[in-house]
Amino acid sequence: MFQNICYILLLLIVNPVQAQEIYLKHFTIDDGLPSNEIYQVIQDERGNLLAATDRGAVRFDGYTFEILKLNKQHSSYPVYYIYKSPGGKIWFSGLKGYLYHYKESGL
Repeated sequence: MFQNICYILLLLIVNPVQAQEIYLKHFTIDDGLPSNEIYQVIQDERGNLLAATDRGAVRFDGYTFEILKLNKQHSSYPVYYIYKSPGGKIWFSGLKGYLYHYKESGL
């Protein structure tokens, strides 16, 4: 019994543990971002990434970027902050202090 335990421990020590390789992709304006300057990123309940940039807000579904349209009456660029309320609602805030409520259809 003792020999079996020593043999198992020896195998664990001698065999190196292999980790997964991390895949990292850098996105730029060439990939569809409105700007290379991103201030904050948050994930919505559907798994989309939402980003605040100096050229507005953007949604990334894992394949393509979609620029979110701001309310034309109170448009404010850049969009600096993204807030997630305790209830799960997502809000964007810009330079002029306007708040934009995020919905699937836009802001």
